[in-house]
Amino acid sequence: MEIKIGIGVDQVKFGMVRSEVLQILGEPSEKELFSYSEEEEDLTEVWHYDDNEMSLSFDEADDWRLIMIAASDDSFTLNGKDIVGRSFEEVSSMLLEMGIKETEVEEVSEFDKVIKIESESLNIWFDNNEASELQWGPKWSDDDTPIFP
Repeated sequence: MEIKIGIGVDQVKFGMVRSEVLQILGEPSEKELFSYSEEEEDLTEVWHYDDNEMSLSFDEADDWRLIMIAASDDSFTLNGKDIVGRSFEEVSSMLLEMGIKETEVEEVSEFDKVIKIESESLNIWFDNNEASELQWGPKWSDDDTPIFP
């Protein structure tokens, strides 16, 4: 499944409502509803698709539109290259080859880190120096306004 930066993955696009995603992917394996803060209208619903190790997040603040995708299966590719399972060094080199130079590396723990690419709304998580998950979303016109395709 090809990751489309700022757009989505395959036929699933950021900005879609839940019913549109349901028509494409079917029922998720599990649904979660939670809040990242104590604000009243800050709910997020996450749909987990266990078969392809993918999660989709819909935010109440964005009228329940698809706002983030996370994937941990090696079938997901970025510019035709598989990322999950690759070393930190391999992924860093691939990103440079793709022309992605502005990255930030955050050490999460002694063994875990994340490459954050704010300009692309993309995070690549590493466990023990191995890429374990990709998270991506739409691009943003400002801190509060997503640009949906």
